[in-house]
Amino acid sequence: MKKILLVDAFGLIFRSYYAFFTRPLTNKSGENISAVHGFFNALFSLLKKEKPDFVLIALEGKGKCFRYEIYPEYKANRQATPEDLKTQIVKIADLINKMEIPCFSQEGFEADDVIGTLAENYGKNDDCEVWIFSSDKDLRQLVKNNVKLCRPDPKTGEYILYGRDEIFADMGIYPEQVADYLAITGDKSDNIPGVKGLGEKGAATLLGKWQSLENIYEHLAEITPAGTQKKLAEDKENALLSKKLTTICTDVPLNLDENSLSSRPINLEAVLEDLEKDSLKTIISQIKTYNKERFQITFSNETFKEIEKSEPETEKSELNTKDFRLAATYSVIAELAGKIRAAKKFAYDLETTGFDFNNEELICMSIAVPNVDN
Repeated sequence: MKKILLVDAFGLIFRSYYAFFTRPLTNKSGENISAVHGFFNALFSLLKKEKPDFVLIALEGKGKCFRYEIYPEYKANRQATPEDLKTQIVKIADLINKMEIPCFSQEGFEADDVIGTLAENYGKNDDCEVWIFSSDKDLRQLVKNNVKLCRPDPKTGEYILYGRDEIFADMGIYPEQVADYLAITGDKSDNIPGVKGLGEKGAATLLGKWQSLENIYEHLAEITPAGTQKKLAEDKENALLSKKLTTICTDVPLNLDENSLSSRPINLEAVLEDLEKDSLKTIISQIKTYNKERFQITFSNETFKEIEKSEPETEKSELNTKDFRLAATYSVIAELAGKIRAAKKFAYDLETTGFDFNNEELICMSIAVPNVDN
């Protein structure tokens, strides 16, 4: 069975940026690289693990999408994108192109609509399995037998896969009811009005009995309690408008050749200097591993050597670099603990598999203790 991975780029970028908002990751120049690191770290982790046959990163189309024509206040409440995030978005798009990862946007449509159209097209084929990589609830409406939604789990670093049953367990509704659900509850992040006074529980209860928003209004006189019926009646126009806004378009005119979506080796050479400049060694390592395991391609170390030569020389440290001990036994660890207690201060550094403290694993710890023997 062919596996197709569709990536919601902006959802992943914003999530990565705000995950490190209070203590951002920075490069050698002090520039914020949280979104760049988080985006590619999550992407390559999934690519390495799942090895999809086809990949597409969906981007937002140029210009305002058709939803603004329906409702000019659509997303009007959103704050301006932080400047240090804007620069990272440009950098991520540039790196995607240089890496030669398939990406696509369609003017007048959002990334969700591109994903929706591809999910609909591929989802009709019994020999295809579609994974949508996103934390966006809107995209849950696309889930069906062979279309799943995959999102990172910040607690474990693994990925949570949502099928039809998982969505019902989480929201109390089925995928085909997600647009109706959001039309009732509204969506503050997109400035979608919904029905005032009705929340998630009320929406799930109504849809559990009446299946769809349209059917709810066809049986409005039968809705109980009276307070719920009144709220629905008063906000009918907003509810039906919201349904149009929350429904993902699945017939976007896409001029895409299937072969252009085929998985291919990442062009590491084209981005190596950029990644080194931004201190993204973890991403370099992930690309090398992915290319080797997926395509049996090994990157030449000569390129790394040339970059190392080009870096400016730094003054040598006067620290004693010879007095190192490996604390691998209980007795040595106990001795180290005694030195720390005697010194009453120490410095330490952690080596991890990456920079995402929620998801990465600890490799080792180095500890420096003042000489308290004198």
